[in-house]
Amino acid sequence: MNRFIYIYLYIEVSEKMTLFFHLKASTERRFRKTAMKKHGYSKGALKKALEDAIEDWLLKNNAEPDDEKEEQKK
Repeated sequence: MNRFIYIYLYIEVSEKMTLFFHLKASTERRFRKTAMKKHGYSKGALKKALEDAIEDWLLKNNAEPDDEKEEQKK
């Protein structure tokens, strides 16, 4: 049985983006268990682990930098 999981990513202080996706229950359990071991059993552990995973994936796949963030730095 697949689980439905909500993921909230904060992009800026006033904006947030919501991603909805389905995961196999076994994948979700492994992710949750590993995230809690690494980031602790507190609020925000899953969010932090997911942000880390997405950043790693972007680096691995040579993603272009976000133009909005680059312009804000100038």
